[in-house]
Amino acid sequence: MNRLWQCSMIALARRPHNGRKTLMLDMEDIDYVGLTLDLRKSLEDRGAPTAVTVQAYLHRSEEDIRALCDAGAFVRLVKGAFVGESRYAFSGRPEIDANYRKLAALLLSPAARKASVYPAFATHDHKLIGEIRRVARDTGWMPGSYEFEMLYGVRPELQKELVAAGESVRLYLPYGRDWWPQHPLFTGGWY
Repeated sequence: MNRLWQCSMIALARRPHNGRKTLMLDMEDIDYVGLTLDLRKSLEDRGAPTAVTVQAYLHRSEEDIRALCDAGAFVRLVKGAFVGESRYAFSGRPEIDANYRKLAALLLSPAARKASVYPAFATHDHKLIGEIRRVARDTGWMPGSYEFEMLYGVRPELQKELVAAGESVRLYLPYGRDWWPQHPLFTGGWY
């Protein structure tokens, strides 16, 4: 990592500001998960507020979420946009959704709240969002102590409903021609 860039990032992160300014690390390829988690810890240890995205479709994600909860991390939970080999990934929608629910419950546990975890749930699934909101209420999480993340232009009415209900919603605006994988799994709109 370039030393000048590193110092600039840390200086920027230490400035007083309104809102949450965080470097979000994201990865999909299984070969980079461990390296990315190590990078998050290294940056956090240097004072740069850094978050990480965890994919619910990976078998290893429960262990990763538990470690991130212990560290009081900012964690963005996604289902995962790429199909992985069965030796390291769930491949069916029911399995991935079930694991997402389990991981969301870990991120919303009383222990995670006590450790100052900041969970972000990236999903457009209104049923899953309803379940997450119920778990959050049942475990004492107040709106604003977690957030939902969605793609700009996808389910805008749901986004407005969540905001009207007092929930924090962050919108992502992807760009470029290759941001969405061209795979039959995604044409069904389960993301």
